[in-house]
Amino acid sequence: MAKFTYTATAATNPAKIITGEIEANSREDVVSSLGKQHLNPVSIKEGKKAGGLSLGGGKVKSDELVIFTRQLSAMIGAGVPLLRSLNSLAEHAENPAFKRILNSVLADIQGGAGFGEALEKYPKVFGDVYVNMVKAGESAGILDEILKRLATQQEKNATIRKKVKSA
Repeated sequence: MAKFTYTATAATNPAKIITGEIEANSREDVVSSLGKQHLNPVSIKEGKKAGGLSLGGGKVKSDELVIFTRQLSAMIGAGVPLLRSLNSLAEHAENPAFKRILNSVLADIQGGAGFGEALEKYPKVFGDVYVNMVKAGESAGILDEILKRLATQQEKNATIRKKVKSA
């Protein structure tokens, strides 16, 4: 399987442009998959073979992940739907690599995947603990609380890393 980067428009709103990544065997499979998500492809580019994580030449810093997690927790806790929250955070993400990842996660969720399942595709950004906690929060209906706990734990880990580096 290869990783494809796509740009598409929403079938219901052609003015809305969506970008993301998808793994597929061929361009035809990408077109088919996008069609099932009610997206009309504008461009499809083949990237690296699946297995390696391409972040588009950038890294997602732990501080960015903490801020994202806190903001997502606050939005979900306030009753904002997950898709709208992720879309807003993706639009405002300053890091282009993180923006691409969030747009890909959004596309996966719109295609029927669960939030935790969509995050699993990016193990270098969202570790096993993060993904499994999100899955547990989804199934228990307490995603906002789980995200708060994850952000707190990430902050503690960052503090410990800084102390170790300075020692």
